[in-house]
Amino acid sequence: MVITMNILDLPEEIQLQILDFLDFGNRLAASKVCRLWNELAFCGQFMNRICLHLNISEGSLDRTMDNLESNGRPYRRIVINFNNTVFPTIDRIALILGAIDSIASLVLTGIKYIEPCQLLSLLSNTPNLNQLCLSDDDDNFPESYVSNTPWYECFSYSPPIFLPIVQRLQLVFPKIYKPTLESLPNIFPNLEQLELTTNSSSIITVCHAYRNQLERLSILSPQRDFFILFCEMEFRKISQLHFDQFELHDQLIVEKCTRFFLNPNHRTNLEQLIFHPRFMIRTAIFTTICRNCSVLQELELSLDYMNGDALKEIINLKMLQNLSLYGTAYFHETPRCLQTISCLKRVKISASRFPISLLEFIADIAPKLETLALEDIQEPEAIFQIMPGIVGSLQHLEMSFSDSFETPSSCRPSGFLKSMASLQTYRLRRVIIGHGIQGWLQDAPNLRSVSLDNCRTLNDTHLVILTTNCPKLRQLTLKRCGQVTATGVAQFSSRVPLCSISCELN
Repeated sequence: MVITMNILDLPEEIQLQILDFLDFGNRLAASKVCRLWNELAFCGQFMNRICLHLNISEGSLDRTMDNLESNGRPYRRIVINFNNTVFPTIDRIALILGAIDSIASLVLTGIKYIEPCQLLSLLSNTPNLNQLCLSDDDDNFPESYVSNTPWYECFSYSPPIFLPIVQRLQLVFPKIYKPTLESLPNIFPNLEQLELTTNSSSIITVCHAYRNQLERLSILSPQRDFFILFCEMEFRKISQLHFDQFELHDQLIVEKCTRFFLNPNHRTNLEQLIFHPRFMIRTAIFTTICRNCSVLQELELSLDYMNGDALKEIINLKMLQNLSLYGTAYFHETPRCLQTISCLKRVKISASRFPISLLEFIADIAPKLETLALEDIQEPEAIFQIMPGIVGSLQHLEMSFSDSFETPSSCRPSGFLKSMASLQTYRLRRVIIGHGIQGWLQDAPNLRSVSLDNCRTLNDTHLVILTTNCPKLRQLTLKRCGQVTATGVAQFSSRVPLCSISCELN
């Protein structure tokens, strides 16, 4: 007897596993097959990969809420941009969000005109939050705003809001305000990750209250008095630390900071240290970090205010995986290192006036380098001449010039890709391709993904050349390449039908 069975006869657990092989677009199409698949397609762990973005204005509020209410999806991550609009009431938003029990992460931006009582109502209806971000970073405030009651006053209401499940909190305040934040530990008693953008004096009280439980701390506007007191604290579990720009002017601060990284808890727990490019780190601090923070996996810092020769101390960080270096290291001569960091796979070099010496140093200590990002560097053509010989294992390469960089160099790094057989992805941003794309992408044997952003000299002819130079290309991304036309993109697609194209020409 022949038993016929179709996919809908399978147990729901098996059908769910099958759906897990689909990307978002195909999963959305599958959800329209039947009611069961509509439920299965957007449930389980898959919902962790989806973030719902809602862009709300006064005129679109009702329509947006109608769609959200009828949708019925168990969203876990929601971002709402209020666009700095005055709303007489947001009670309906609070009720609808409160009905979605699955929400674990909520980001609210553009909340300049949200009243404290409105924000209190909204947050009170979402008690299951694990992550919360409140962002008001618009510096263009009208004078009338100064007299309004700012949204963060909801933290001072009595009784205050109480969100014990929140473990990750990000608060971005406008610069004109210095909020009082002493109540945060009572509102969010179980925080493990905290990011504050303010220079309010009360943040030192907050840091002290959380010193025994924080695993990640980001302070984006530290002041001198705060920094001195902060460096005297001991954080029992801190593993990730991020500081914004800060000027280390006097020896007292340098000594305090050095002692902080000598603390046994900090030495054995810190895995990520990120210093803003304008954080003027000194040689003594850097040396202390390299010699003591043995489990560090990610380090980001500026070289401008330290002795470049001290950079060789970095070989003590045997577990380092990601390294970002900003500014210029002034070497007496390029440090030669016999020791290596086998885990170091990703490096970024930014705004360096002498990038060749720096790259030679990186090639010495990172024999297994896979990803290299070059940003705002001088002498790009010279870099390309030496790159194949010293970082032949490279799989991902990015070269970019920021909008603030005056004049990106025009060069023709002809044929440098020929010997880089491992290279798979290549990204160029604001690069002048003045002599044709041949020099940039000629004979890349295994290149699969190319991203070209703001390359304004790129044209349709260059795309035709690209079809012959990169036979294994499977992903092409074009953004703000003004001379490329829809006709040129269509011609490229017809020549390389297996290549997926993401296009944003204007």
